[in-house]
Amino acid sequence: MDRSLVISIVVMLTAVAAAPVIATALSRFIRVPVAVIEMFLGLLIGPSILGLAHTSSGDVIDWLRVIGVVLLFFAAGVETNFKPLMGRQLNIATVSWLFCLVLAIAITTGMAYGMDLGGTTSAWVTGVFIGGAIVSTALGTIYPMVHDAGEITTKVGQATIASGVIGQFAPLIALAVLVGADGHNPLWALGMHILFAVIVAAALWVMRHGLPFGLARVQSMTIDSSGQFGVRLQALIVGAVVLLAVTMGVDRLIGAFAAGILVRQLLVKGDATVYTILARKVKGISYGFFIPMFFVWAGVTFDLRALANNPQTLWFIPVFVVLKLVVRGVPGSATLPKGSTFQERTATSLLVGTGLAVVIVMANLGLEAGAFNSAFAAAMMGGGKLTALLFPTIGLILANRARGVDPRRQVEAVVVE
Repeated sequence: MDRSLVISIVVMLTAVAAAPVIATALSRFIRVPVAVIEMFLGLLIGPSILGLAHTSSGDVIDWLRVIGVVLLFFAAGVETNFKPLMGRQLNIATVSWLFCLVLAIAITTGMAYGMDLGGTTSAWVTGVFIGGAIVSTALGTIYPMVHDAGEITTKVGQATIASGVIGQFAPLIALAVLVGADGHNPLWALGMHILFAVIVAAALWVMRHGLPFGLARVQSMTIDSSGQFGVRLQALIVGAVVLLAVTMGVDRLIGAFAAGILVRQLLVKGDATVYTILARKVKGISYGFFIPMFFVWAGVTFDLRALANNPQTLWFIPVFVVLKLVVRGVPGSATLPKGSTFQERTATSLLVGTGLAVVIVMANLGLEAGAFNSAFAAAMMGGGKLTALLFPTIGLILANRARGVDPRRQVEAVVVE
């Protein structure tokens, strides 16, 4: 392995280790998602500032970030309990998200048609990439913050999770269906996504009773040994479902989310103690190494120079933040029950409007597709960082106050996506 690549990995691991220390120190004053700190540290050590870490397509770091973002969506699938959300709330979340999508694409397509964003594609394609980023919700980032603030079971928490589940993966489906996937037309992409959903539903039915007794026994017996069957089985399920998704032309992140749902089905039907232990093990692997490497990578590859050399794109950062709140956040708060207060609706709007991982993914995919130039992609990611930095903090303060709780007395244990 090239020496400079090893140095880059070690420097990035230093940033990974430093991020929770900084987040914990800041938690006495403000809740900052660890992912945001990781991205800023990545920017600091990357080519744009200190030049201590470098990465290129296809190298080890690139593969680590791919595994990281896959595990991020896998974790979201594992952590999401759909049962309390089924029915009216999830239906409203879906309808409101579709409204957001139509509105966002209309605005961004008009924007792309009326001005030069440096892309080589049609205004429609550019609008879909930007619109998809706008209607996303960073569920993985806000979920631990909502949990730590004591809001998971409240009206705000449940409404946020319902809207966040849709906003986590639906933008990727919309991108494939509206633009096409792997050179196939949108109709073909829609058919493949429906077929993939049917296969996942069938797998859920097969797994409805959990692991067979024999495998459950092996899982329990190896939980503290070098065998670690439970962890290995989860890795197999992630790999198999992601492979199936990619083969069918479905985005790998949708496959990862589906794998998380399947793993949750297996775990919740088994022994509660085993479920807790395995969940902690996989969470430690994911959030302790791979997922933070993805966010540090996003900072390292952030093209600050392109943004600085094209100051005319800076206007889009505040515009993106406003669009995230108005176009995504406000309609997303419709999942709240009738009679909710203005504070609760504002808090939910801010939480649902938070974007990060999908914004990064959309910015990079759009850049690869030629939908816009690197400066505009950097502006999109900059806007996403701002929403992740500001929206959850303000939203949770409002949510706590709506319940009559002093936010300063809440446990300030900041975790990330």
